[in-house]
Amino acid sequence: MLDRVPTYYSVGHLMIPGGDSVKPWGKYLLPMNKITKDVFLPTGPELPHAAQLYDISGSKPQFLLDMTELGEPHYAQAIPASILMKKSLKIFELDKNTHPYATKSEEAAKVVRKGNKVHIYMTAIRSHFTPDNIRELKLETLFISTLQI
Repeated sequence: MLDRVPTYYSVGHLMIPGGDSVKPWGKYLLPMNKITKDVFLPTGPELPHAAQLYDISGSKPQFLLDMTELGEPHYAQAIPASILMKKSLKIFELDKNTHPYATKSEEAAKVVRKGNKVHIYMTAIRSHFTPDNIRELKLETLFISTLQI
């Protein structure tokens, strides 16, 4: 250990970008903290936890940012965006999607019942699904198909 700095909560996990690789990018450290309930406003059924970003590239760690995170991120990883960008295969513009089952907005989300079949037109934006509450489905009649564009 070369140095230490205080964190403000109870640390549950530590993450360094590329930490599980042969050559981690040791510029940042992200302590992900467990006991931070009631520090931030509620955001839904789960209260956010806190994470704190430190720059560890210099002679002394520097605190950069205090942020919220939802859930408890076990095994979180980070890599430079440049690695993902050059491997990105396709980016589709929503208005150019002509697939007949495409759901292009939350307003277009719907549940259509046809006899014993249920068709769900759903959007997913980050981790929010619309519609997010579908009732009275019989599991034996639920068919899920994924659309890959």
